[in-house]
Amino acid sequence: MTSPFPAVGPQTISMLSEFRTVLRLLQTVLAVLPLLPVAMNAARCEDSPPIHDIVRLNLASGETQVVVQGRSGDVFEGVAWNSSTERMAVAVQRRSDVNEEAPPRIVLHDLNRSLITEVTWGTQPNFSPRGNRLLLTRSGRERGVWLTTSDGRDQHLLDFRAARATWSGSGRYLVWIRTVDDGSQMMLSDLAEDTVRPLTLPSGFQSADIITNLAWSADSAQVTFVVRQKGEFQRVHSVFVDDRPPVDHGEIRSGAIGHISWLNDHELLATVEHQPDGWQLAGVRIPGEQSAEPALSFLRPNQFCDSAEFCLDARAEYAFLIRKHVP
Repeated sequence: MTSPFPAVGPQTISMLSEFRTVLRLLQTVLAVLPLLPVAMNAARCEDSPPIHDIVRLNLASGETQVVVQGRSGDVFEGVAWNSSTERMAVAVQRRSDVNEEAPPRIVLHDLNRSLITEVTWGTQPNFSPRGNRLLLTRSGRERGVWLTTSDGRDQHLLDFRAARATWSGSGRYLVWIRTVDDGSQMMLSDLAEDTVRPLTLPSGFQSADIITNLAWSADSAQVTFVVRQKGEFQRVHSVFVDDRPPVDHGEIRSGAIGHISWLNDHELLATVEHQPDGWQLAGVRIPGEQSAEPALSFLRPNQFCDSAEFCLDARAEYAFLIRKHVP
């Protein structure tokens, strides 16, 4: 009996097999297609450099506000705040400058008038109390501590062997670290008397062992810093402008700490401690005569930043932190 259907030969079977293969590929493409935007966005994020912002943190309430927005590729390396003028100086390293070894720029942000001005170059900016002058540190052929007007027009070298200069709250004193042939010294400039002299350091270490900035007390009577020697724990020390004997406040048993700043006279230092998730804002309570060691605790839980550098306002109500995000 003859079949009413045409005979299916090997060529037809091969065509049907190829059609099924193409159909399966098409189904796979249709299934993956919705995921492509997510993958492309992830790839862009991976290639995009992080953007640095400066966040103002209310130490009492924990509320935060972005006050300076960086641009893609900018790296913030230091920040200083002046409460009198409500201006901020930021040391910015452009990403395009990294391979060219160009120095960081000092960029002035006037938050009242929303003005941004590039005034000079250097690192470690530090305002005078009135906000009309800046201390900064430079490396290379123009190395040393420089004093400049806040608009960058009048600049002069303060000490070519120096770094980490800071202004006292009264405006009378400057202090910095000077490198000398047999080690280093902590120098004090008295602007009222027009004198420069070394401060008396505690015995047993040099200023090269200092691992933090130099923090003035609110009364401009003492300078506090943290020292580490030969892998030992960090110790808090203070020296005095009237040449009273230096004070060893004791040992901080914590991770690496960054910038320090007095929250109130002789009781509580603000700092950032290095954690696996970044730098976390913390406080170091300085012991009295009955206490054995400084005690570190976190000022605001889970307040992380991405730099060891930060600063406080004059009343110690706000902290300005450097944070980054990937666009």
